[in-house]
Amino acid sequence: MSTQTPTTPKPKFEIPRRHTMKTIEVTPEIAREWLENSTNTNRRIAQPRVEHYRDMMLAGQWGFTGQNIIFSKDGSLLDGQHRLWAIIEAAIPITTGVTFGIAKEEFIHLDSGKPRGGGDALSALGYASTTRLAAGARILWEYQNGVFGFYHKKRISNLDIVKVVEENPNLVLSCRLADGWKSTGLTGGEVSGLHYIFGEKDTDMASEFFSALSTGANLASDSPILKLKTRLAQAKALKGYNLSKLVRAAFTIKAWNAYRRGQPIKQLRFTPSGSTKEVYPIPI
Repeated sequence: MSTQTPTTPKPKFEIPRRHTMKTIEVTPEIAREWLENSTNTNRRIAQPRVEHYRDMMLAGQWGFTGQNIIFSKDGSLLDGQHRLWAIIEAAIPITTGVTFGIAKEEFIHLDSGKPRGGGDALSALGYASTTRLAAGARILWEYQNGVFGFYHKKRISNLDIVKVVEENPNLVLSCRLADGWKSTGLTGGEVSGLHYIFGEKDTDMASEFFSALSTGANLASDSPILKLKTRLAQAKALKGYNLSKLVRAAFTIKAWNAYRRGQPIKQLRFTPSGSTKEVYPIPI
């Protein structure tokens, strides 16, 4: 008796790897296949948007918009996941343009639907924890470009964010470490960016600083880290009062500088404006 080697079912629509554009009737089956089989580097699903698209499709209001579904050269779905989920939920086929074979690097130029941020661009390139990483990269960009500590109108593009991450690979490590440092009173992006900046001065000391800020354990009453933790916690506890990102960073830098010097402090202050306005602190 002869035996046959099982064959893998042929996809309903294979994803081309070369650059091409096609007009395709995307059925719910094809939509599901694309979502399941492609490496999805898209954004998180916003269910209200899926339902809005689905309702438009069911009402016959979904026309041929010219906004293509987009796949990369390696088959990753770069743009169109909400439309594909809507097709599945509507259970009807929709005719749409589909672009294949786009380089992932080109994804950061896409500007369809909801504006894409630096986190989306980093996600397309395979990075993890991209919201926090992009926020840390933004701080590092400001620091490296001499505008950190100032209210500025310089536009930080997605290309800038990606470039900062690629040129400063240890920022990814800072971002990963920040995930374990909870209850600091700072955002994950702030911890990531400042840890990297402080780490350029002393890597081990920077990690010790943020680890102690997270736990608050074994800190002397005049420890600059304890003063920082207390100051940030007090501000957070005040209803309707929020410290700005610049002031939080200034407090953190002042505490870091005192920690580096081995200098105890009685109180932590920063005056950003007025007649007693201080010069913005620089990490030492």
